[in-house]
Amino acid sequence: MKRALVLGLLLVAAGAAGCLGGDDASDDAEAASAADEGNETDTANDSAALEEADLSEPPTWTPGMFWEVQIEDANTGETHQITRIVASETGNGYRVGMPADGFSHPAVLAHFPGFGTIDAQTLGFSVHGEPFQALSFPLEEGQTWSTTLYETDLEAEVLSTTDQTAEIGMTGEGTSVNLTYDADQRAITELEGPLGASMQVTDHGTGYAGPVKVPHDREQFIDGRVVGAIDLQLQPAPPTGSASVPDAKDEASFAQIVGNIDVAPGQPGHYQETTTDPAGETTEIEVTQVGGGLTAAYGSSTEAGGEWTFEHVAGGFGAAATEIIAYRTQVVDLPVTDDTANGT
Repeated sequence: MKRALVLGLLLVAAGAAGCLGGDDASDDAEAASAADEGNETDTANDSAALEEADLSEPPTWTPGMFWEVQIEDANTGETHQITRIVASETGNGYRVGMPADGFSHPAVLAHFPGFGTIDAQTLGFSVHGEPFQALSFPLEEGQTWSTTLYETDLEAEVLSTTDQTAEIGMTGEGTSVNLTYDADQRAITELEGPLGASMQVTDHGTGYAGPVKVPHDREQFIDGRVVGAIDLQLQPAPPTGSASVPDAKDEASFAQIVGNIDVAPGQPGHYQETTTDPAGETTEIEVTQVGGGLTAAYGSSTEAGGEWTFEHVAGGFGAAATEIIAYRTQVVDLPVTDDTANGT
């Protein structure tokens, strides 16, 4: 319970809300929903053939569908504008990414909206190695289901509906999520999550053209210290740590999380987090503050596989930590034609 409180407080610092956990967490749910690589099919954009969507059943997505999304970063005060694109279909869902030249590492760490493998029946995805069931069709007022988010069990309910929209509330111990599904846009268009996380779709369309980068087969890692020399399992620990990332991962997005915890207003603190990737590239953030709260700095590495090392200074009633999401990247050139599907 105490560990869950610490992790919950740290979520603030991962932008729109990070997938922080104490142990390495393999993205098994994503792998299961993806079936295997051989089942993946790249079909041409064919939005004209889609039937009108409603609340009675899951929407059909096709490669080239896209949504412009605004993510509000609760820590840095920044607004991240990203394009979310359906890159391909799989046996059980879709692969979703961002423009290769507009890939956002804060968006990967935010988790809302989801990237990688998206379940076709629920529009759900994996968070911290566990499936997050976003929806349950048909979306009728009073419809309920259970899901999990950040190691917390949630009960979801459709609170109200119109012809084309559904308002959904999810509640659990110390956690709540409110979201809107819009059948016209075939997507969750608004979400307010734990500790100030929020996202909103500002535009949508079909026929996206260009290379789309998909982060899939993800694993999450976290190492840090709180209130001096206590690790994230609330055990005494030295100020250094490490994480072993499988060699198959070719890229990683990471957040360095430092600062006072808001439950101790007015307290002084000095925090420093040093992160070194397997190639020896070092990134550092340092904060001295009175009061204030957690903040985050974002980074990335294209040398993700191997040993990462960390140095944590948590000099105050707060935390210093690094969260890593490592993944394999897939780049799909849209629109898919017979030539590109055959690799020519």
